[in-house]
Formats: sequence, structure tokens, C-alpha cells
Amino acid sequence: MKVKRITYYCTYTKNNEDLPKFSKPFSTLEEAKEESTKLSEQGFWGAIERHHEEKQDNENDLAWNPDWDGVGDDAVKIIEYF
Repeated sequence: MKVKRITYYCTYTKNNEDLPKFSKPFSTLEEAKEESTKLSEQGFWGAIERHHEEKQDNENDLAWNPDWDGVGDDAVKIIEYF
């Protein structure tokens, strides 16, 4: 059986040439906004992303993947830039 969740991530970098890093997943947009404020103060810039994710109920917490089948292109969406 599949389980689903909505999480928020901050993707951030200091350099245009580097791949962005991902923060830990946050359960609310407010938590992600707090993290983006901290990252901005440290000189990072990036985006807050909302992820609709799914996994099998018997898989561990590393198995979360975007729910492309359930919500299509809205599985990963940029909410705002910082």
C-alpha cells in the first residue's frame, strides 16, 4: 500500500556554478520559511519547493519519491525564491 505526504525543502547555493543542496524535509511552509531566512543570513540563495511524495508503507524513510502519477507536474513545485 502506498502512503503519501507533502513536504517542503529549501534548495540553496552560494555559487551559480554549483548544484544546489537540499535541506532536510519540513512538514510546514512556515518551517521552510524560517530555514530560508537562516540560509539567506549566511549568504545562500535559492528556493522553497513543495513536494508531493509517496512510498510503499513497508519501505524506510529514505524511499520517498515524487508522486508523479498522482499529481503530475505539481509533484514538485517552487513556492518562492529567497
